[in-house]
Formats: sequence, structure tokens, C-alpha cells
Amino acid sequence: DREMEGEGEGEKTESNEAGGGSGGGGKKRKRARGKSGKAGDGNGARGPPNPEPGEEGYMTKTQLRNARKRRRAKREIAGAAEKKKGDDDDGGGGNADPSPDKNKGKRKSGRPDDDDPSARYLSAPLRAPAVRSAARYLSDALSSGKTFETHVGRRRGWRTVSKLPVRPSSGGGESKGAAGEATVGMFRPNTHDVVPLSDGRGGCPAHHPSIDAAVSAVQRSCRALSVSPYDETTGEGCLRYVCVNVERRTGNVQLTLVWNSDGDREGEKAEALRRLSDRLIKMGTAAKAPGAGADTGIEGKPAKKRRRGKRPTSHSSSSPFALHSLWVHYNASWRHSNAIFDFCPSTHGSGSWKLLHGPPAILESLDLTPPPPAGDDGAPPQLRPVKLRFPPNVFRQANLDAFAGIVLSIRRYLARYAAERTGEGGEGDAGVESRGPSCVELYGGVGTIGLNVLDLVSSLVSSDENPHNRRCFEESAEELLRPANGGGGGNGGDNDNDNDYDNENIGGTHIPKARYIPRNAADMVVKENILNDDDGPGRDAPEVLIVDPPRKGLDDEVIRALITDDSGSRQRRRRNPGPDLLVYVSCGFKAFVRDCDRLLESGLWEIDEAEGHVLFPGSDAIETLAFFRRRRRK
Repeated sequence: DREMEGEGEGEKTESNEAGGGSGGGGKKRKRARGKSGKAGDGNGARGPPNPEPGEEGYMTKTQLRNARKRRRAKREIAGAAEKKKGDDDDGGGGNADPSPDKNKGKRKSGRPDDDDPSARYLSAPLRAPAVRSAARYLSDALSSGKTFETHVGRRRGWRTVSKLPVRPSSGGGESKGAAGEATVGMFRPNTHDVVPLSDGRGGCPAHHPSIDAAVSAVQRSCRALSVSPYDETTGEGCLRYVCVNVERRTGNVQLTLVWNSDGDREGEKAEALRRLSDRLIKMGTAAKAPGAGADTGIEGKPAKKRRRGKRPTSHSSSSPFALHSLWVHYNASWRHSNAIFDFCPSTHGSGSWKLLHGPPAILESLDLTPPPPAGDDGAPPQLRPVKLRFPPNVFRQANLDAFAGIVLSIRRYLARYAAERTGEGGEGDAGVESRGPSCVELYGGVGTIGLNVLDLVSSLVSSDENPHNRRCFEESAEELLRPANGGGGGNGGDNDNDNDYDNENIGGTHIPKARYIPRNAADMVVKENILNDDDGPGRDAPEVLIVDPPRKGLDDEVIRALITDDSGSRQRRRRNPGPDLLVYVSCGFKAFVRDCDRLLESGLWEIDEAEGHVLFPGSDAIETLAFFRRRRRK
């Protein structure tokens, strides 16, 4: 879900010609000299003499080199425009080669569409290799008669989360700034060469306009205050990364400065941080003042009128820089570390994160309204919207608008599954069956999925290893389960390991218990034994397991627990042998194929339904949602 992957050095080759032109077998053209030694004296002069130092038109070696770079850049941009026109003429259909670059190995131009992998398939998202592979694989793996469909969200302005490196500029243009000044941008693929976002004059097409506005404000502030950017070679400098989260309702930004320091006790760096934060708070609050809005400039001043005939772009800097909150994260980790955030408790403890201004978290709710018409299999309406908490140190989906479609599909399937259970429940089970299935959520984050299906299950146990998630989950759960009349919410205790929330009746409808355990998925399966009913007092194995792992896929311990049939190894009969339904949300398709193959080859699972969601239109990625059902013994 990152925009750009790793980086390195840019092109360093130069033309062998000092003054341009051709000939000389690639060697530098020499000035013709006569006996006096002055240029152009001899009869063999081949053109106008080059100016000598002090003469009009004289250029130093550096000036000549920069002039050649500018000419080369113009040629590359012109060539890229021709190539883009050819790609657009193809129309994205037919059997054309989906590869974005047929000249593999050659350096591309510096245009954002060429350097940003998230824009490679923007004109035809369904032609991305990962999307095509998913369609082929899952069409074959699905149960007979089932089809695989792929859903694509809006193509521009969808990204509301971005983590951008800050590095010294190489110079050579207004957007890059003077050599050594701070440049905020994206890493060019396979390098650590930062492609600037051009101070908001182009930016990344995926970015919400507020991200480009925030980047422009930070970059201009750093240059005005001479804040030093992080240098990967020496490990020196102050500002390493800028992380931006957008509050979708208002467009205000939660801004995090990743500071190259152990804390605010260092004199010069602490002073630089104070000056930068004061300036950003002043700029960000000025844009939110009465009268400041869409027609307001970056610093709250009236925006300049655009020239007649000039059309505004969908991701221009016309969006004001308005702060929701400002954070600093101290990260002085080893210079060869690629980690943006330092979560190591031995380094800083809880003091590595500091709120400088505004509320501690962005509150977001998913739009889970079923699209009309809602048939018998439609997702039931939510009893109450869930207010999810997102501080900067937890995972948040970059495209929450599109991710809501995944959650809506899960709600729709769970509603049908619960209805099946009610119809199949035997005598004496009706009371249990009518309350919905029990559910465990691994890799749960702040409860983005789990809390949004809470009204469809009888109990929920959610878990994740990030220690910052727990408070977010518990506050959202407590607010969700609080009676509508404002009475006390929940019965959470002081247990260090987990908290329970339970409210039996809201508006005449049962609301289930929600519990959070701050452990990683492997520990939940091995140490907590969460998928079995053997060791937990009064606890049955969950009927539904929801997993949303990172790109690497499921931990091996989780897979082994799902494909091990140990029903014959115990004499005591289990009431529930383990999850009957596995809901798998995958952001890494290669890992999903590996996990899916192991599940199917075990003979214990089959895929009932699956669908694809292109959350990042333009990139070679797909979010896969699959519903696995445990095979029934004959």
C-alpha cells in the first residue's frame, strides 16, 4: 500500500561532448588554435570559437553540465509525452501487452506517472498483472457455478494516508530547491532517489488534495527555516519523513514529523523542531479560521485568481493546509534501517510519540449502506455506526472509501451464514443459534472489520501486536456499546491482558461482547489457544475466524492450526472442532495463493465465494476477499 518502493542513485552518466553538436567519435570538441594560442586564430577553425573566461557567453564546466542536463530532460519529457499518447490510443483493451515499460532496464523520465508505480495502470486498472492473475486463479478455485468479480474504486484522489521521505535536494529547479535543501517526495522505484511532489503543481494522482497541500507547507517551511533534511549517508539531519493522514469529512490533516533524535532534550534539534512546529501550527490553524475555505491559499490568504482558460487539476494545491493535529515521532535508529517508525520499546518506551497540537486521533466511520436494491441476501443495516480511532501510530487503510466495500461484503455473507445456522440448528440450540456465531479476529488493527460486524455475532475477540491499537479498539467499543440515553458503557475491568464490553440490549436488539487481546497472531493460536475449546474455561472454539494479515500473509502457526485435523487425537468430544468459516482479507496476492493452496490441499477447506477489490487503482495490486468453509465429514 505504499506509493513508492525502495531507492538508490539516479542517472549519473553525462554526454561526452562539452559544447553539444556531433562528431569527434564521442570525444570533446577542441577549440581550434593558431600560433597565438587564442581560440579561432588558426585557419582550421571549424565553427564559432568558444568564449574565454570574462567574455560574454562564457560558461564554466558546471554550467555546461547543467545546460546539458536541462536539454536532456526536455528531450525525455517530449519522448515520454509521445509514448503516453501511444498508450492512450491503445485504449486499455484488446490483447495489447499490459507491461507499462517495454524498454526494460532503461531509465524513465522524471515525470510522476513514470516514477510512481501507483500510476502505471491508471488508465486500465483491470489490466494490472496482479488483477489478471487473481481472476484466473480464483475462477479455477471457486466452487462450481461461482464467479469471481473485481471491483474498482475511484481512480484519483483516493489516498488519505501517505508516508513521504524528506531528503537533501540535488538542486536544479524550483521544485527541487537549492542543493542540500529539504525535498519531500516519493522514492523512485529501486532507488533512494526522491522524486519531489513539485510543490503541489502536479503531485501524485492518487493523493487526496490535502496531502499535497500539507507537503507543500512542510517543504516551504523547512526551506524558510533552514531545517536540515535527513542524510542517509551520514545519518545527520533533522527531518526524516512526513506522514499525513486526512480526515475525510473535513479534509484536515493529521501531520507527523519523524524527527532524527532521541527526544527533545537535544539543543539545536529541539530548537529547530520548535520553530518548525510553531510555523506549521500557525499555518494550519489560519486555514481553518472563519472565512478560510476552498478559495483560501496555503497560509489562509486569499488564493490568486487563475488565468482565463487555465483549468484546475484534481490534485492541485487549491486545497488549504488545515491541521487536525500535529505529532512528532522521535526516531534516531541506525541509518541503514528502512523503518519509518521505531516501535522498539527499549529505544524510547512510550516517549517516542508526542502530540504537539490538536486531538489525539482522527475519527472515521465507514459508509456501510447497502447499494439498492437490497434483496434477500443484502447486508443488514448497522444498528449504530462505528467511530474508529486512528492516531498516527496505528495501521489505517489508505483507501477507506473502497475498503468499506469489503466490509459490506463481509456483513452480507455473515448475515446469510447466520441465517443458515438458524435453519440448521437442532432442538435446544435455537436460543444460541439466534444470537449469531462467535467470532475471532486476528491481525485486527483497531477493529476496522471486527467492530463493524459486531451486531452480527454473539461474541468478538480481536487481537493485534501493535500496542497502540488496544486503546483505540476499547474506546470505539465502549462508545458503540454505550446505551443511547448516555448511561455507563461496558463492564471493562482493570485486567492487564484484555477488556470486556457487554450491553445486552440497545433498542431491543442484542449487542454482543467485544474483547481485545494485545498479542500477535502466532501467540494467539499457540499460547492463547484461541481456535480451540480445550483449555479455555467456559470457552468454545470460534465459529468464524476473520484474518486481515500484512502482505506476507498468514503466520505459519495460524496455517498449521487451520489445516491440522486432530479430531481423532482426543477422546473427549468437542462441541465445536474449530472455525467453520474463515474470512480471509489479503493485500498480498502471492502470499494469498500460497496460503490458499495449503488450505485446499489439506482437504479440510473449500472456497465458497471470493471477490477482488482494486483499492489502489493504477498500481499492480489487488485486495482479495475469500470465504472458506470447512468441509463437512461424510
